[in-house]
Amino acid sequence: MNKNFNWLIFLAALAYIALALASEQDIAHSLFKKGEENLMLAASLGNQESYYHLACLYSLNGRFELAMQFLKKSLENNVLPSIEEMKEDEWLDCLQNHEEYKKFILELETNEHFFDEK
Repeated sequence: MNKNFNWLIFLAALAYIALALASEQDIAHSLFKKGEENLMLAASLGNQESYYHLACLYSLNGRFELAMQFLKKSLENNVLPSIEEMKEDEWLDCLQNHEEYKKFILELETNEHFFDEK
C-alpha cells in the first residue's frame, strides 16, 4: 500500500475523532470507534505518528492505561512531540493528574537529550 493512502487513513481517523468531539454522546461513541480503527490501521501500515494520536484518543475516552501504553510506544518509535506540546495538548488534559503520566513527563524532562536526537 502506498504512503499517500496510509496518510489518508491517518487523516480520516483524526477527522472521525474531531467529529466525535463535536457530536452528541450516542454518535460520538461510534465516531471514536471508527477513529480508533483507522488509527490502528494506519499504525499497522507503518504510520508511527498514529501511536501518539491513539494515546490522545484513549486519554479523551478515559482509558488511561492504553493512553500511557501508546505514549510509551510513541517514545520508543521517536515520534513523541516535545514536552511543551504534550503539556499544551488538550487531548491529553485527562492524563494531567495521573501519577504515571506525571512520572513519564518528569522522566522526559530529566532526559531531555532524547529530543536533541530527533
